[in-house]
Amino acid sequence: MIDSLGIVGTGHLSGFVCEGLRKAGWDGKLLVSAYNPSKAQVFQDEFDVEIVSDNQAVVKQSKAMFVAVRPMQVEAALYGLDWKPEQLLISAMAGVNIDRLQGLAPQATIVRTMPISSAALCASPTSYFPENETVRDLLSLIGVAIVMDSEEEFEAASANGAAYGWYFALIDEMVQANENAGLSKAQAKKVAVETLAAAAKVALASEESGADILQSLATPGGVTAHGLAVLTEHQAMRPWGKAFDAVTARLKEQD
Repeated sequence: MIDSLGIVGTGHLSGFVCEGLRKAGWDGKLLVSAYNPSKAQVFQDEFDVEIVSDNQAVVKQSKAMFVAVRPMQVEAALYGLDWKPEQLLISAMAGVNIDRLQGLAPQATIVRTMPISSAALCASPTSYFPENETVRDLLSLIGVAIVMDSEEEFEAASANGAAYGWYFALIDEMVQANENAGLSKAQAKKVAVETLAAAAKVALASEESGADILQSLATPGGVTAHGLAVLTEHQAMRPWGKAFDAVTARLKEQD
């Protein structure tokens, strides 16, 4: 396990990762630059990070770097930095491929990752490429590390970061439906979210497809089958796949 991690980019994603690492009990050194003093101070107050002069000082004092800036900012953030041979550059930037990163940090070992906000709760399913034991161990502290076999697979898997957000829209729809049926707001949220969590647990525990699981639940004449017929009539599922396809296409354009 690495004992020091530099942070380039003090936005929400870096904050979620730092929070999860501390929550998991990782007591290594976190470093950020003083480039944005107010953000750096927040990270120091909340995640016990050390503030150093600039990004070069962060690189110099860290075993690995976690880089999470906007794709259009990556050159400004990384250009001209003096990396140690095989120093880890852990990227969390959608659409920024390894070749582009290697051009900016030729001596670094590049690993792409895509954590999500649940990292703060140590519950992020984080795709990464290529395999790297040190990165896998670090990501496992903030959730489940899922290695991909190619950068193309990683790009496809990254679209799940967008789908993660869509689930909250589904949650709100079901919460509202429960309220409309007569539940209080608190009851509606609890039952809707716990039901979704239960479905996820069953899907993870089973080797069957979702369709097979659903078939065992949607008995003819039952309420599950009745509601499913309405969803099917309105083609409620297919737009999710279309949205996912649109995101993967967008990521390829950025690459």
